[in-house]
Amino acid sequence: MKIRCKSELQDSIDSEYTWRFHEIVCMKTEIQSMNDSNKRLYPMIRSLVMLSYSHWEGFVKHVTKYFLDYLSRLGLDQSQTHPALVASSLNYALNNKSRTESNRLIYEILTDKHYKLHYQSEAMCDTKSNLNFEVLEVISTNIGIDISGLSLKEKQIDEIMLGRRNKIAHGENDSLDKEYGIEVADISISMMTEFKTLLQNMIATESFKQR
Repeated sequence: MKIRCKSELQDSIDSEYTWRFHEIVCMKTEIQSMNDSNKRLYPMIRSLVMLSYSHWEGFVKHVTKYFLDYLSRLGLDQSQTHPALVASSLNYALNNKSRTESNRLIYEILTDKHYKLHYQSEAMCDTKSNLNFEVLEVISTNIGIDISGLSLKEKQIDEIMLGRRNKIAHGENDSLDKEYGIEVADISISMMTEFKTLLQNMIATESFKQR
């Protein structure tokens, strides 16, 4: 996806959120309407847990990549870019380089304020197929978002949503009730909404730029 301007980036993030939100809400609503004796209820709850997590992981990964690809197209140099992004760009650029190559690159960046930054978006938005709070912190740090305000939701992400998802993914017959499935769906929607808000606020204010 080629994102050429800020409005296109914001629209892409909105679109990514909307279809994922719609799928979660549709399944959640169907489960809420089902009678507890319905034989389809338990498989539906398990499916909702898996769907909710997959949309949480997919949303963070895709919108982060949109943002990094947009930055690459802007072509800002290090003097124009927030230090957090300069640091993460350098950190990933040094991966798999020899000591000599690393020293040369660091020297080039330190002595050339117009050095053009490059973003390894696939690596920088890697969810490890296990988007717990620790991985979320890494991704957020990579793009300069402060998620300290979300720290109270660490247990919700790691234990309530991700913990149960992993049990199901590994074939365990985990006992779930309707309320639990709905809670996981609500956590997923809440976290996607909050991450979306943080990212879009940064884009709107252009706080990714050096002040």
